[in-house]
Amino acid sequence: MDYVTITDHNSMAGLWRFAHLPGTFLGAELTSYFPENDCKVHVGVLGFSEQHFPDLLVARKNVYELVEHLRKEGIAHFLAHPSTTSTAS
Repeated sequence: MDYVTITDHNSMAGLWRFAHLPGTFLGAELTSYFPENDCKVHVGVLGFSEQHFPDLLVARKNVYELVEHLRKEGIAHFLAHPSTTSTAS
């Protein structure tokens, strides 16, 4: 493998075991919601800095705000497993 990341849900805890290795970058899978119907989605976020993470946790409450923030900061992101999204429970 050329690059490695660990994408914990809403956490960076698992990254620290590998973060010091060459070719490793920060990643997370953030749970977010569409505000109009509380539909839950998971957004994969790649290549951010540790300093970005607290702001990402705040923005994740609204998927539109999260994506706007990610675009503004130039952080790579994607919708994870979109066919399994459902309303919040």
